[in-house]
Amino acid sequence: MKEQKQVVIYDSAHCLGRRPNNYVVLLVLATWIGCSSITQVSNKEVISEGTSPLTLVCFQMLFGTVVFLLVPKHIRGNVGWSDCLTTSPKLKYLPFIVGLCNAITHTLTSYAMQMITPALTHITRGTEPIWMMTFSYLILQKEVSLFQVMSVVLMIIGVASIGYGGNVEESKSHDAVFKGIATTLAANVAISIRNCASKMYTQVTSKHLSYPEVCTYSFGIMALPCIAQYLLFERKRGSIYLLIASVFHVLYSTMSFYVLSFVEPSSHSVIKLFS
Repeated sequence: MKEQKQVVIYDSAHCLGRRPNNYVVLLVLATWIGCSSITQVSNKEVISEGTSPLTLVCFQMLFGTVVFLLVPKHIRGNVGWSDCLTTSPKLKYLPFIVGLCNAITHTLTSYAMQMITPALTHITRGTEPIWMMTFSYLILQKEVSLFQVMSVVLMIIGVASIGYGGNVEESKSHDAVFKGIATTLAANVAISIRNCASKMYTQVTSKHLSYPEVCTYSFGIMALPCIAQYLLFERKRGSIYLLIASVFHVLYSTMSFYVLSFVEPSSHSVIKLFS
């Protein structure tokens, strides 16, 4: 009797010392979706209180950095740039690119929420698969089938129709709607580059970037502009919603990166539609 081969669907299972468990995957997806919803509501509340999107995102990155630093080094391993420097010196800046695109993504999304409703922001983010598919082809050399292209095109048409039609009646400014949608689309481009660059890091080092580590690069990039803006223009005391938004942001993004570790970026973007 021939021994049946088991298919490993999680390429970092060797690092964890066990195969992935379907119940664990379901728990991760449920946590991802739940934390994402709480984060979106909290972000809107923080921004409505007068906190700038830059301060909000910078505080979230700071919280992620603290989480990363609290994890013992023997558990989290080396930082990403040192792994790249060892395996492929030409790509030593890859983790910083991931961090930069991460900061741009969340900052633009937060600014968009000032111009359009969270629902429309989320709907517009639904066009992410087309950008992810494009950059997967450009960066990772992933082939794209005609069926995938047609499916995504139909998805975008539906998202544009529903999003625009559902928001125009409530909005007093058409200009704000268009600016909000354009800002959200720019965030889609940034997150697509981030996820593809993160996947390239895995291909180069055979390891995975954790989201708290990505936060350290993002915070390093955002810290000075955020401090300058706060001291010169804002000087507003934080609220409990800022802490809630930061905690759940790091939680849902960590789950998102976990899922990204064993699926392709384009598949990850489709799963994200449910979050």
